[in-house]
Amino acid sequence: MPDGDHAIPALRVEGDAHVVDVDESIYCREAVLRAAYWQTDRCYLFVSRPREGVLRVWIRGKPGGPSVDDAAGAFLNALVDHELRVEIGRETRAVRDLIVAKAFAEGGVLGETLGGPASQDSADSGENAT
Repeated sequence: MPDGDHAIPALRVEGDAHVVDVDESIYCREAVLRAAYWQTDRCYLFVSRPREGVLRVWIRGKPGGPSVDDAAGAFLNALVDHELRVEIGRETRAVRDLIVAKAFAEGGVLGETLGGPASQDSADSGENAT
């Protein structure tokens, strides 16, 4: 991979580990951490920030797990997957929030927690009278 091409994570081998430098202008911290978390059953991962704008991920194999090459490839695939999930989440947040609010409103949950009609009914019936 060319050193000047920052859009491609820099992957190198150091001892028994693969090291991936991830450009934060392409992949957000949340996506990197999620991708790393989803690989923890297959390999050991460590995430650091060696400099501004770069997250470094160290990948080492676990006994009985896949090869470090396979684990690094799986991490890179998961990184793309989670970056897209984060982006889609951002793009659809407003619609999702409206759907959830409507569902809670129709179920009466919001009224009960905010002192709405459900709370008013119990106060009118004298249940809370002292």
